[in-house]
Amino acid sequence: DVPRLWLALDGFSQWGLGGADKPCSVRWSEPDQGLDALVERYRLWSAIATVPPRWKPDLFYRGCRVPFPEPTQKIMLPNALLQTACVMRCLSVCSEARRT
Repeated sequence: DVPRLWLALDGFSQWGLGGADKPCSVRWSEPDQGLDALVERYRLWSAIATVPPRWKPDLFYRGCRVPFPEPTQKIMLPNALLQTACVMRCLSVCSEARRT
């Protein structure tokens, strides 16, 4: 029941964690709403490959974490990330070449 959950979570701040007293803020997701729409949005999100796992969206079924669906198409990485990866690869190859 969304209205009851919204009421219970919006403004909640009694996390029981030292120093973690920020209140929870509940809002409708925009522009997408609903599980299917949000899964589609994030499974094709180009930044998903660049963020640490703890910042990636989690998906739960009956209270248990389940694997997030794989992208339905190839995700293009941002140009800056591709350039950084290329430089790192080149440095690695150069480093290996110097050792031999």
